[in-house]
Amino acid sequence: MRPAETYVFGDYVILHGRTAAVLLKYAGLERWSLDNRGVDPFIDMQLTALTKAAIAWRSSLGTSTPDPPEPTPDLKQAATPWLSTTQAGNLLGVSDRAIRKAIDKGRLRATRTPANTLLIAREDFEHYRAMRANN
Repeated sequence: MRPAETYVFGDYVILHGRTAAVLLKYAGLERWSLDNRGVDPFIDMQLTALTKAAIAWRSSLGTSTPDPPEPTPDLKQAATPWLSTTQAGNLLGVSDRAIRKAIDKGRLRATRTPANTLLIAREDFEHYRAMRANN
């Protein structure tokens, strides 16, 4: 990883699309942007740029992340934007239990369905995979 200073240019910062996606989704910038649209055109422009970067990163994953579906046999298809803990573990070369521990410790986000199944959005999985690769 590069030192933080390599991303700073005067009063500008360069962010990766994955970082933009995290800020928009988990730091509440999407909601804030909608609630405060038009208040400050400069901020609107910057948040639009963050959104475009996040969309580009998500598009590179080949999937979007809609609301979690009800559990059905379709969840086992490779094209689904959701992964089971077993699928996530297989992709990372770790056990299902290791994935569940990461979820329990808050390092990996998951959604529990009404059938008590844990589903991991591919976007959240990619954030977690990238975080593991950088550690």
